[in-house]
Amino acid sequence: MASSEEIILYYESGSTPCMAIMLALEEKGASYTKKEVDTEKDEDIAMLEEVADRDEPPALLHGDQVLFDEVVPACLYLEKIFDNNRMIPEGAVQRAHVMKCMIQAQKIGVGDTSIDAYWEDDEEDYEDDNMDEEKAEALEEKEDKQDLAEELAEWEFHLKKGSFIAGSEFTMADCVFIPVLIYLVTNGLDLTKKYPLLHKYYTTVMERPSVVEVRKHHQIDAKDIFKDMPTGVLGAVGDKVKGFFGKLVNK
Repeated sequence: MASSEEIILYYESGSTPCMAIMLALEEKGASYTKKEVDTEKDEDIAMLEEVADRDEPPALLHGDQVLFDEVVPACLYLEKIFDNNRMIPEGAVQRAHVMKCMIQAQKIGVGDTSIDAYWEDDEEDYEDDNMDEEKAEALEEKEDKQDLAEELAEWEFHLKKGSFIAGSEFTMADCVFIPVLIYLVTNGLDLTKKYPLLHKYYTTVMERPSVVEVRKHHQIDAKDIFKDMPTGVLGAVGDKVKGFFGKLVNK
């Protein structure tokens, strides 16, 4: 399929997977059409089902083909079809590292799931007859935030090795990770005291032209979900993430 054929991205404002694919398109300098949909409107859902055979965005169309509704495959496709501005290295080790970071970032909310949906619908069961519902919810939230702190410590560690998520160059891993970080910061995560490298990274990438352009089309409602996070590095880098993020890993 020729890269010159029309590309259409159906997106919903504030969706992290939609932001990631849009960011990859912008970084590639692709000519594409943005079509916003609202999943609260029946007519928009019906339209999306007609053109893409699905009821929620993102949907990426190239010519008459419905390509991908998942972030990592979409980014890999765009890397292949647009050979300018290489964003996945050719070397085997470097390529594997970038793809690993892409998949890890997807596990924390970029994909069919969303971070706040899991936060609000924690399925972990506390079967203590002596614990009332309010206390159980407070304990779940505390454990979820600790798991999130462990996850963020791992990404802080990534940035010790370079200015960007997978090294010294901006790659597709950044396209997948940046929307997640924007979502977390918008919802109350304070990077300044606990995650200085992530804070520096966030400050830098927010000025990147592609990110500036993408943010024009996405509004995230601030809910302060991620304020009052635990302090410190709460687990060895590389440990399997448990609880809240474990559910995303096992999705």
